[in-house]
Amino acid sequence: MINIKKIKALKPGMVVAKDIYTPSDELIVANNTVLTARGIKRLESYNLKEIPIIIIEASAKNNEPIKTNYTASEKMKQSVSFKKFYKAFDESVKVSEKVINEIALRGGEINEKLINTMVDRVVDVSNNGIFIFDMLHCMRELDDLTYAHSMSVALICKVFGEWLRMPKEEVNSLKVAGFCHDIGKVKVPKEIICKKGKLTQVEYEIVKKHTEFGYDILRNKKVEDRVIMTALMHHERCDGSGYPNKLKSNHIDEFAKIVAIADSYEAMTATRCYREAICPFTVIEEFEANALNHYEPKYILPLMEMIVQSYIGNNVELNNGVVGEVIMINRHNLSRPVIKTETEYIDLSKTKKLKIKSVL
Repeated sequence: MINIKKIKALKPGMVVAKDIYTPSDELIVANNTVLTARGIKRLESYNLKEIPIIIIEASAKNNEPIKTNYTASEKMKQSVSFKKFYKAFDESVKVSEKVINEIALRGGEINEKLINTMVDRVVDVSNNGIFIFDMLHCMRELDDLTYAHSMSVALICKVFGEWLRMPKEEVNSLKVAGFCHDIGKVKVPKEIICKKGKLTQVEYEIVKKHTEFGYDILRNKKVEDRVIMTALMHHERCDGSGYPNKLKSNHIDEFAKIVAIADSYEAMTATRCYREAICPFTVIEEFEANALNHYEPKYILPLMEMIVQSYIGNNVELNNGVVGEVIMINRHNLSRPVIKTETEYIDLSKTKKLKIKSVL
């Protein structure tokens, strides 16, 4: 739930419900930021009158307030919003399976309106994308198949597109591209897609064919070329190290560059039949190491920052077993934010032996 609060009524601990910009279009505070006394003073200095704030609902049972000693993830799972999100996501995945199979196996056309409606409905129950990464994180115990992955990537594409301030029509097309990017996997044997062990080289080469299968499925459909190109190119990398054609940046479709980031992030942070989900901060660390080579800087850099911003206020466990709260990001080392524990503040950018093991 979102409530509009006067600046004078703000208190430390409140959560900002959208990006707040200056009149000259500079970001003051990102969405999902937990306000501090210093942050409130910063907002006051810009003479703002009011901003939207997230109100955490009471638990569904007996309207009891959520216990304050629960982790952020536990609070999220008990909230009315998460239960609505879970229901909407589950329903959308069931519809997605029918939609994808109709297109890929029975030659049906792409119903862009239905895809956009499904994605928007799921995002709307997560407070317009503010909690989308938290909510997807809370569902990581669910094993992933092509249909759930396609819906998750479409959701992330919507949020990414809006964060990048793309026009609505562009965001709608990007959602469709994200939804259809892996449609070629329907043509890959299920025993390979769901294999619990490491793929053999032969099996991996078969999986890689899904990009070309996707292109073949979509190329004669009544859909934008960039949706078709995204299915073909979302595993290409800007340095030419990707597949199927080892294209470099200037030959890769712009939608494919964005979907590549969403696809990689979702795939790494989701549970797979062959491994557990990877901690989002570990994924960001990998992005930091390879981002400028593999991904388009104008997309990956702001999106990495926005992802990390979305985890401010979450409890995390460090590799030494200590639990603390993410309170501030380091823009020059996004995978290593400042953590507040019961006894101290830890700047992970200055303490290289410590790192975030998991988000709680």
